[in-house]
Amino acid sequence: SRVRIVNSSSPRKDLGPDFPPAMPKAIPFEWQEDINCINFVFHIPGVKSEKVDILISDLYVKVNSPPHFFDADLFSEIDPTHTSTRAKVGGGQLRLRLRKREPQIWRHYRVTSLAKEDIIKRRESSLSQAEARQQEEYTKRSEFRTTQLKAGEKEQWRLDHENRRQIEKWKEEEAEVAAQYVYDSFEGGELKKGEVEDVEVWNRIGQEYTSLEDAGNDAPVVEQAPPNGTSDSTVAQEIDSSREQSTQIAVRMADRNVAQEELPVVRDQGGKIAMKFTERRTIGVPARDRPGLNREPPHPKNVAARPRLAGEPEGDEHGDETDPVWLKDKGDEFCTRGDYAAAVLAYTKALKIASHAKCFANRALCHLHLGNLGVCVEDCNNAISVLNLRNRAPAGSLGALKDPEEQIMRAKIEVRLGVAYLWMGEFKKSLEHMKRSLEVEDGLTRDDEETIRHDIDRIAKAWETAESKAQADMTFKRALGKGIDHMQRALEQYDKVVEVDKENAVVLSNRSQCRLQLAQYQGCLEDSA
Repeated sequence: SRVRIVNSSSPRKDLGPDFPPAMPKAIPFEWQEDINCINFVFHIPGVKSEKVDILISDLYVKVNSPPHFFDADLFSEIDPTHTSTRAKVGGGQLRLRLRKREPQIWRHYRVTSLAKEDIIKRRESSLSQAEARQQEEYTKRSEFRTTQLKAGEKEQWRLDHENRRQIEKWKEEEAEVAAQYVYDSFEGGELKKGEVEDVEVWNRIGQEYTSLEDAGNDAPVVEQAPPNGTSDSTVAQEIDSSREQSTQIAVRMADRNVAQEELPVVRDQGGKIAMKFTERRTIGVPARDRPGLNREPPHPKNVAARPRLAGEPEGDEHGDETDPVWLKDKGDEFCTRGDYAAAVLAYTKALKIASHAKCFANRALCHLHLGNLGVCVEDCNNAISVLNLRNRAPAGSLGALKDPEEQIMRAKIEVRLGVAYLWMGEFKKSLEHMKRSLEVEDGLTRDDEETIRHDIDRIAKAWETAESKAQADMTFKRALGKGIDHMQRALEQYDKVVEVDKENAVVLSNRSQCRLQLAQYQGCLEDSA
């Protein structure tokens, strides 16, 4: 069983800056309980999580959001450390859920059977336990943080040690490679034969360059004629041969000092290489996704392709997304499957391209299923505006014949408007649109008309009993915890409402709760059924 109560005390109004309130304001709240938990809902205008102070102990609860204040010595013990014990702030409300230590029904959230001195001792004991528990938790967190820091430092030392060992290993390997190269350069303690010749040639070339440097740049340049029997071309050939020989020696000595990486020989290209790709009909769209291809998209091996719907044309899943008719058909398909969110997206994209009454009407149906009542009403009105604009006859001419399909759609739109306004609690507008649906010529079948007339009667009864139901609900809330007489008065008010509207499930549910409080179990079961 569940118990619900509303704090009827109202906070004292402020008298202005010159007369500040002497005492904190009481917080209006509601509370419920079941066998395992007790729930509080505090109504605090503009409450924020960073500006509210909540204290929860085993037997005492305090909520402080200046200038609002609430505290209570609980009827029995709760478990502050349980996962179900939590608080949530938002929408001008603070929701507090407390887990009972022992499953039972309290019927009162505050203890009233003890003397004031006993309550104070009980509160101080509970607060001391909460403080000790908080200190223990803080100590555990501190120890855990210290342990984590030590573990992190130890891991960092280990990584640094491994990095140093790896660097030293690399240095040793490089030293071994260099020493091996030096040892390989000698054969029996002397240079190899080819290396001796290269060294002698380089020594001779070095001596020649040294003699030229010693001569200085200021020495006169004397042109010497080539020896007899030789020409200028012969001398040039000898110079080129000498340069080529020195270049070959330098390359051979460089190969001994540095291991050159062998690269493959460059191939003769013989011109440009052209690669052809599939041309794209639409810029920025892959060839696979271009419109006009009648093929299924790739699927994983373990996932079967989507079965084709009855009457669905082949290749329809790759239609043109710039075609509003195709988008509208896809929206209808999503709506038939029950995927209303996807249907709303398809209808919205179609309406961006072209205005269509069916798109507005079907999107209104999707919003009705999704609970977006205001948007549903707006789409219904847009659909009716499109139909009126299409059927408007020029001045001085007779109106065109009415399209039967448009009449059916107009009647459905009026019904959807009636349902939306009913869920919004606007009974008068709901009745108006329900009656308009009956006035549409050839808009509804006989069975539909009978259903609509029955719904109109139910809406009228709900409108007639709305005020009486609200009064009965208020009496029931105030009667909780006050005695059987007050609860009996609430039951009598519910009986009067049920006499007028016997099919109102909400009223029957509330009356079953009232009978449960009065221990009328058989009547409670009848109302619940």
